Amino acid sequence: MITTKKKAIIYAVPKILTHNHIHLAVIGDLLEDVFVSLSQPVRNTTDTPVHITRRRGGAAATTAIVAAQKGLRVRFIGCIGTDARGSQFVRELKKHGVQVFLRRRGQTGTIIVLVHQDGERTMLSERAASALLTDPDPSWVENISSLHCSLYAFAHDEMANAMCMLINHARKHQTIISLDVASCGLMEDIGSKNLSTLLNKIHPDIIFANKDESHYVRTTSARIKIIKQGANPAQLYQNNILVDEFPIPYELTIKNSTGAGDAFAAGFFAARQRGNSLQDAIKEAHHTAAWYLKGNNE
Repeated sequence: MITTKKKAIIYAVPKILTHNHIHLAVIGDLLEDVFVSLSQPVRNTTDTPVHITRRRGGAAATTAIVAAQKGLRVRFIGCIGTDARGSQFVRELKKHGVQVFLRRRGQTGTIIVLVHQDGERTMLSERAASALLTDPDPSWVENISSLHCSLYAFAHDEMANAMCMLINHARKHQTIISLDVASCGLMEDIGSKNLSTLLNKIHPDIIFANKDESHYVRTTSARIKIIKQGANPAQLYQNNILVDEFPIPYELTIKNSTGAGDAFAAGFFAARQRGNSLQDAIKEAHHTAAWYLKGNNE
């Protein structure tokens, strides 16, 4: 049974850095999203009219760009294909002021996003080069305040080992480590026993999850756990105890919720870097997600 208890939270604000240092480094995907918007249920074995759009995708890339827009000095770490799409997406990150530290090999990944009539999504994923970051340079995670990772980066053993190496190196420099658990399907593929072992190995300071994903991380070693619940209040846990809830202070008509959680994380990191409390940072995260969704749903 989860205990609910309101109390003051003591948790370190990210260290203040010089102008040469990075507020936030984000490890994860930079790929293409192909949105297939449905105006009716899919009709199996025959045609279904849809609206298709393409754009730069990847949860880590979205968090990096939004965090840079919020005024942070941001570094993206990943792997992308050697194709023209990869080059285009790298230029987009740099245009927003994001430092880009990459390996390039293979082809750029693609996510087919089925956007259902109620705004919910089903993802068909080919991560391709995004899953091939097996030889990162440890110096990429030096002189940073916070390191934010997606669980997708740990989906394959060779890349998972490389990511753990980066995290251990960053931790030597007193970097705050955060993890977005990313996907129920991914955690099902990893398996509960292996997931528990992996989370203990990563040992994040902060975990982000949505309501469905939270069932897989009910008890973790993370000191802070933030549960996003769509239109319902976000929840803040400390040491697996619920300490506060945060209603969403707005109403939006959502046609496509892609990227909302990534923008939420960016808003949280921006507020924390300014020295705001965890509670105020989650409020800022809500507002940042709303701003992002408004731009994507106009």
